[in-house]
Amino acid sequence: MVQAGTWDFVNPALAACAVVRAGKVAAPKLVTAPILSGLGSNAGGVAAGSYAAAAQSSIGNVASGSLFATGQSAGAGGLGSVAVNTAAQACGVFTGLMSCKRIVALLGAGISASSGLPTFRGAGGLWRSHDATSLATPEAFDETPGLVWQFYSYRRHMALQAEPNKAHYALAELSRRNEDFITLSQNVDGLSQRANHPSKQLHLLHGTLFTVKCTNFYCNYSEDNYTDPIVPALQIPKKSSGLNPSATDKTGEEASKAIAEALDETSNEVDISDASNPIATVDKKDLPQCPECKDGLLRPGVVWFGEPLPEKTLNTVDKWIAAGPIDLCLVIGTSARIWPAAGYVHEARSQGARVAVCNMDPKDTPGELHYGDWFFQGDAGVIVPEILKSVIGEV
Repeated sequence: MVQAGTWDFVNPALAACAVVRAGKVAAPKLVTAPILSGLGSNAGGVAAGSYAAAAQSSIGNVASGSLFATGQSAGAGGLGSVAVNTAAQACGVFTGLMSCKRIVALLGAGISASSGLPTFRGAGGLWRSHDATSLATPEAFDETPGLVWQFYSYRRHMALQAEPNKAHYALAELSRRNEDFITLSQNVDGLSQRANHPSKQLHLLHGTLFTVKCTNFYCNYSEDNYTDPIVPALQIPKKSSGLNPSATDKTGEEASKAIAEALDETSNEVDISDASNPIATVDKKDLPQCPECKDGLLRPGVVWFGEPLPEKTLNTVDKWIAAGPIDLCLVIGTSARIWPAAGYVHEARSQGARVAVCNMDPKDTPGELHYGDWFFQGDAGVIVPEILKSVIGEV
């Protein structure tokens, strides 16, 4: 039930509809921050002003930081759809829900995009002209283990170079403050763990890049491994130093710049995700070998397409869901349209949860949004800590 004076964020596509007040249709209006702050006592009234299809975020200057609201004011009995002109004011409307006790968050690649990691989704989902999903299968590893390991070694390297962003830290802090909050992560990059997210409340649905395990059916060897590169053959090649003297470099500026770039290891690396940069073929004997059975290759400890998800993790999550009503489901950086993510959103709804989505693309929603759902369009690294601020403070 939507309380009087509360406003809920939904798919921005809904912001184009007319505002209905007390049974009458009026032209859509832009709600400014001062007006928004007074909505609690306003019976659905919307101040005069021209409608804006998007409202620029005032926090972090997020290019796609538009936040839209619809809601029902019980005193007016009307449904409205309006745009909000500052993210800080708009997120403030959401804080009433943060008194919720049982909360589940579902994380996807979008939360780590704020840390600079590629999502390998949509049109950008290629690695060296390979569809990234085609490399994430047991069959691909059997046929081309060297190529698959190069792909995952690159991802390990990129993840270790990245830092957790404020969204990771905000969710970790919420976990520490609320024992009934759990996070289901589809990410394998380890950023939530590095943000010190309590492990008992963090469930990795797809494993992690930083566990390796033996491929020998009869060997159960597994270990955490953060060595980068995991074997010398997977070292990312360096660019040529470019330190040759130049007759036109009268001041030494070019040489100084080249030296600085040479000392910066990351800027001096070849971008092996670009197919135009040649890379050597890695022989199977040079790949990570199992130190226990001495017979099997080690592989990344992620869940590949066609493999079952970790049964222990699924059972733990199922028990939490079955334990009682759920107040809120946060969907962050994922469309949550693929099982089990889609199933968890559905189960949360069936347990009474409201759903709040935070994504860059307004089309990335878990199916159709329902009335009473919230949609935040923008950078998760900016929006998530803002909507949780009333509970966790600044991060």
